[in-house]
Amino acid sequence: MPFWFWRKRPRRTYTDPELGELEHEVGFWGGSKRLEGIGELLIDIEGDGVKPEESRLQLAKSILSQFGTYLSAAKNYLKTQDLGSQFGNPEAGELTIDGFWVMKEQGVFELHFGLSKWPDASITVIFRGGHPVEVMCGD
Repeated sequence: MPFWFWRKRPRRTYTDPELGELEHEVGFWGGSKRLEGIGELLIDIEGDGVKPEESRLQLAKSILSQFGTYLSAAKNYLKTQDLGSQFGNPEAGELTIDGFWVMKEQGVFELHFGLSKWPDASITVIFRGGHPVEVMCGD
């Protein structure tokens, strides 16, 4: 294997006044923000390049500014969905918010949840046009 393969790549970061520092990983920009009453919230924005695309940055800022509204909408949507015996089981614990992901597709984002007594649980609520439209569960 060539020697350059093992070289560490330079760290790429972008700092936004509202979102804070975002670091580029493969295919996305990631960071976190502390929200009062919620705690540390992971922020991921799909994309490459020198900085995140402006429309996705604006959507991420909009999500943060209305986070309580989106969080309530996602929780209400989950109540209407059949999550199955595992994910809907009260013994799995309380729903916890992990963060959100802004997708490449215009206006699409996901809120990511976990369960307090099930460390590997993953519940994702997909939003289109500001409304929850789909849920995915995984372990």
